[in-house]
Amino acid sequence: MPVEMSPQVKLKSLAGNLWQHPLRWAGLALLLVAVMSPGLLRLRVNLGFDGFLYASDTSMLHTHRQIAARYGHESVALAGIPLEDELYDNASLERLDRLRQELSRVEGVSSVRSLFDVPVQTNQGIRPFGDLWEETSEPERKSLLERSSSLLDHFAGPDRRHALFVVEMDEAYRDPQALLTIGMELETLTREAGGWQIGEPYYLMHQRAIMLHDSGRLIPAALVGFIILIAVAYRRAGAVAFPLLTSGASIAVAFAFMGWCGMPISIFTFAIPILLLLVGSTEDLFLINAFQDACASGHDGGDAYYHTLAKLAKPLAATAFTTAAGFFVVGSNPVSLLSQFGLTLGVGFIANFMLTLLISPLCLRYAKPHKLRRLPWDWSQSAQWLQRMRTPASVLLGGLLLATVLLLPRLRVDNDFFSFFTSGSESSQRLDQYMEQFPGPLFFNVTLQPAQGDFRSEQNMRVARDMRKQFRQLYPQADVRSLDAYMEDLARMRSFQQTPDAYLTSPGAYKGYLAMLRRGEHQLTSRLVANDYKELRWVVAHPVSSSTELRTLTDDLEHSLQASLPEGWRYSIAGQYNLITRGLDAATWASIRTFPWMSLFCILLLGLFFRSPLKSMLAVIPSLLSLLLLAAYSILSEQPVNIVTSLVPLITIALAIDHAIHLLAHAGLPGSSLQTTFRENSLPILGSFTCMAILLLATSFSAFGPVATLGRWGLAAQMLALLITILILPWAFAAKHKSAPH
Repeated sequence: MPVEMSPQVKLKSLAGNLWQHPLRWAGLALLLVAVMSPGLLRLRVNLGFDGFLYASDTSMLHTHRQIAARYGHESVALAGIPLEDELYDNASLERLDRLRQELSRVEGVSSVRSLFDVPVQTNQGIRPFGDLWEETSEPERKSLLERSSSLLDHFAGPDRRHALFVVEMDEAYRDPQALLTIGMELETLTREAGGWQIGEPYYLMHQRAIMLHDSGRLIPAALVGFIILIAVAYRRAGAVAFPLLTSGASIAVAFAFMGWCGMPISIFTFAIPILLLLVGSTEDLFLINAFQDACASGHDGGDAYYHTLAKLAKPLAATAFTTAAGFFVVGSNPVSLLSQFGLTLGVGFIANFMLTLLISPLCLRYAKPHKLRRLPWDWSQSAQWLQRMRTPASVLLGGLLLATVLLLPRLRVDNDFFSFFTSGSESSQRLDQYMEQFPGPLFFNVTLQPAQGDFRSEQNMRVARDMRKQFRQLYPQADVRSLDAYMEDLARMRSFQQTPDAYLTSPGAYKGYLAMLRRGEHQLTSRLVANDYKELRWVVAHPVSSSTELRTLTDDLEHSLQASLPEGWRYSIAGQYNLITRGLDAATWASIRTFPWMSLFCILLLGLFFRSPLKSMLAVIPSLLSLLLLAAYSILSEQPVNIVTSLVPLITIALAIDHAIHLLAHAGLPGSSLQTTFRENSLPILGSFTCMAILLLATSFSAFGPVATLGRWGLAAQMLALLITILILPWAFAAKHKSAPH
């Protein structure tokens, strides 16, 4: 009958096997990476906006795609051109006409809308301004400009020294890489004309520049600082190589996983190597420290390695699985880019745990110190001070907890598109330029459908006209481009004695205007009414500076339509920016709501590990309280949470909980005290925290605003969590002494 081995015997056998055959196990780790590596060849880059769409809101997404399909693609570039002379000067118009032709010749551009496409009333009917200007002789052009200026101002700045081009892309060039190529050509043309462009192609260029900046500068700089710190702290080749090998291999596995699953490289990808290096280095430094402690205690070789695993096997497993679980929770986020980010990191942390065990025997052979290094600190006085401060610190932390909980209802979420660009950057400056000169850099669509008939009926058009005017009274600065607005301008231009409503004075007059404005497949107004005339479209340029203002504007419009439209009329409001920001706000709240459940899961999981409800709660409290304090800062400083900074709680749990687990695990060892716990863990904690600070500080210099905020907030949360962990640690020893047999 076989004899069942105890867990200690099994662990000793495993440690001996790992230590005696380090090359074999390192080769197995290399084989794992090699098997996964073909996935790296399948990686692709996706800088498009589709990954930000909120997949759960199918109704809004369906409406958005329907409108885009009916009225044209929404991938547009907006080019602003400053002029030396007034806009309607002959030389200025000739220059703008040449630029319009050059923009139209760019491969992938389906149309270029500008003041040359504005419909103008003539004796022969309604014709585009550009055709009339080319046919009109030099002496008559001044008269043409005077009669048309109110219409042409839709594409001009208030000082008439800036012109606007709306460049629309062909549906066949929807792929982000194609849009990126188009954006580069448009950038060349607008720069040569002394102007600038914004819009989806430019934002793709901006994201590409961010990725090159972050991956080409920040990651190498952080890595150099990390290597120098480890080398100074431990002065052993194995100590430097260990975290680099395990983290590098787990990063390769994570990216290969992305390739095999068809997940693209995105703007969030920059954070994956940083986070894997952070967590991987933390565990590796604790292993190095424990191994050096075992060597200093007289153990050698495989025996020292066994004592290392005996001390750290459970804490390593607990930290690996709580961290992975936190990011697997992110994998359930309805925004695909965040879902992919969470799943990739979850797989990366599991791989890091496995690779650490396989590679550790080889690296620790070269991490044995000539002399055990300790921080020169009198830990006895620190331990005594913490014991005395146990009750006051608890009262202070409890008061802070109560105060922050009371503030939480005031927490705001705002995925402000404009704040995604670092203040002072070229993108931020371009947005400011546009906002100064034109109504708004972003558009949304409003569609109206009458209960009976169609918009060939002047009665239905009157209802639509009244709704547009009512909206303009609420937001007089909004630029509403609609068919009835052009009719109104044309009626005003045709005869100065006629009222703007002249086009509605008789069915014959109205249908004449309608027929003329609808004529021509590529005219500016042809997309403002459906081919069957059963749906009317507004294109609203909104002069807003945040997604909160946009929500207020669209909500006010929706309430106005609900209250004023006749019974049976239907409407819809959609736009890419509106869709993305609303979706991101909903996803941000979803991410915030996962944090309490994640905390509860960690408490239950750590309860199995510690076999103590108190210790499992003490491990989570530092992360929880530091995040509540950070939320209070967000509320008091009026800095709303966005989709990226909503990841701070999960990153904090993933990283800060590691230190708490290791300290509390050491507190449970026989003969341990507060003084010995600090003395034996101070170097890996300080080393890993400093590495963490370096990497998060590097992240705070990202050119992508939300990622930079993530670095700053993440660093603040880690500092607070470590401080709180130290303050509450005496409670673990108090519970230990209380439960000890007398």
